[in-house]
Parts: sequence; structure tokens; C-alpha cells
Amino acid sequence: MRVNPRAGPLFISPSGAGDTTEIMAPRELVPIIAFLVATLLGGCFAEAPMSEANTIAATDDGACQAIEEPDGTECPAICNGGCVENECQIVCDDANPCSATELACPPDFACDVDCAGTNVCEASVFTCPNDYACSLSCEGESACATAQLECGFSECAIECGADETACAGTIVRCSGAACLAECASDVAPTLDGCDGACSCTEC
Repeated sequence: MRVNPRAGPLFISPSGAGDTTEIMAPRELVPIIAFLVATLLGGCFAEAPMSEANTIAATDDGACQAIEEPDGTECPAICNGGCVENECQIVCDDANPCSATELACPPDFACDVDCAGTNVCEASVFTCPNDYACSLSCEGESACATAQLECGFSECAIECGADETACAGTIVRCSGAACLAECASDVAPTLDGCDGACSCTEC
């Protein structure tokens, strides 16, 4: 069988035969077929939309967005200091030390980690919720020494007490949201990513 190039519909005739058999594929279908192919290919290569959790907490003019109100309901067990106005209170002290551990705040609450005591949060990693405000307070000798605070996409803050070792070697990993530090001594934590935050206040 051979294909005869013809204008209009496609004709196919058996090899050696004079007669042809018409296959109904009028040229009017060509643009429709091309459109369908382009649509299918476009769907395969379309870029997926960015989720809200991955957006930077800043407006188009670079100003920080308003802090989102958390919507948590039942207070999680990790919030050993309770939940006040949907803020999870995590208390680390001599009776309940959090040193050399990885601790993640619950996702549906703002989060406040309070480290009060000698070495109680030393060398720990605290991960903030993605969408809500988060803070870490360090009071006492080496309370948060070499600890890390991993910020989410909302305001992130650290408060260091009067002891010069309270935040010695402590690192706050800022996101695009406001990143704040307040110190009662001359030894300050490192605000990593400060330049990329919509607002950044170092000690």
C-alpha cells in the first residue's frame, strides 16, 4: 500500500492499483488536532503553583506582611506551659531540659520557647511553625549556647538574657519575614539570612 500526496483529504491506494480509497481526514481537522496536541504538551510542562507555605512574608514593596492569627484548637502535649491565645508555650528548665535535642513547634499555633537555666537548651535545634510567629528566650548560663532557631514564614524573634554565655554561638536562621534579636549583654546571636528578611533587627 502507498500513500498518495494529495491536496485536501488523504487518499491511500493499494500498491499497483489504480483505484484509491479515501480516508476522511479533511484539512479542517488539522488546526483542531494541533490545538489539542499543544494543550496536552502545555499541561505536561506547566509550572506548578507555589504553595502558601513557600511564599515570602513580604508585600510587593518589601514591607512585612501582617502577622497571621493562628487557628489551633486543642493544645498539643508538647506545649507543657499551656496555650495562651493560640500560642504554644514550651518551657525548658532544670526540671525539663531541652538540651541537645530537635524540637518542632506545632504547625497550627504561634510558638514561644522559654529556656531558663544553665545549659537547658544548649546545642538544640528549634523549628518554628511555617505560618505563625515564633520566639525563643534564653536566660541563664549557656542557656541557648550553640542552639539554632529555624524560622518559618512569619515573624521570628530571640531574646537573650544578661549572662554573656546565654546566646553564645546561637544561630537564628531568618526567612523572608521579620527577624528580631534583643540582648541584655554584649554577646549576640548570629542572624543568618538577615539581608533577605523584610525587616531585621540585630542586637
